[in-house]
Amino acid sequence: MMREYRVTFRLDSIINFDEPFSIEDVNFFYSDNSDNVLYAQTTVQSEDIMVAQQLAWGKVINICSAMAYIFQYPLNFYIDKVEELKPDGTINFSMSSIEASLYVRKRISRSNIDDIIKITKLMKQNANVKKIMLLVNRPDFKTWVTLYRIYEIIDYDQDIRKKNWITEKKRNLFKRTANHPKASGLDARHGFQKEQPPDKPMELNEAVELIHGLIDKWLDYLWEKYSEQGKGES
Repeated sequence: MMREYRVTFRLDSIINFDEPFSIEDVNFFYSDNSDNVLYAQTTVQSEDIMVAQQLAWGKVINICSAMAYIFQYPLNFYIDKVEELKPDGTINFSMSSIEASLYVRKRISRSNIDDIIKITKLMKQNANVKKIMLLVNRPDFKTWVTLYRIYEIIDYDQDIRKKNWITEKKRNLFKRTANHPKASGLDARHGFQKEQPPDKPMELNEAVELIHGLIDKWLDYLWEKYSEQGKGES
């Protein structure tokens, strides 16, 4: 029998906002206490409580991954409470779980929320957007291997490459630095390279900025296409 579950995630964070907000049916709000704890809460329909948690997790990970991209900081979270709801909305039973951690140092603005909504919509339309957002939210995002993986997902498309979002000089320097152990050390994509490393390897921070810029332009491009399709269908 299908049941309704309310799943709450506790986000122990320094996110600041003026009032509660919702994204893709996930509600974000502070606790009623003075401990300044942020929660994310959503309801799902399922015949099984474990499946319900997985469904709720899937909804929240999309939004948190988009937040991680916006704030350039990986976000971690865990389920705090699962409640089975009666048809009248009252609680049939409640089960507490593990606390969560979400570390963000910036205020969430209306503009941020709008951007997160756009990204989560694109994640539903494009599997590569979801893949990249999940990579951005990984603790190892700022490594040569993960940055290169993101680069490959976007730049494999020849039509995208023709837009010259990255100059050929920057592209070659990024690739040679990421691949060569004498340029990027133990974090290099390869353990050995016959060719010589670049004379002046790209700094990791520069590579992070380069890939973030590439993602920005790519998302803007996809959102424009998505919006145009929406106009055509209306």
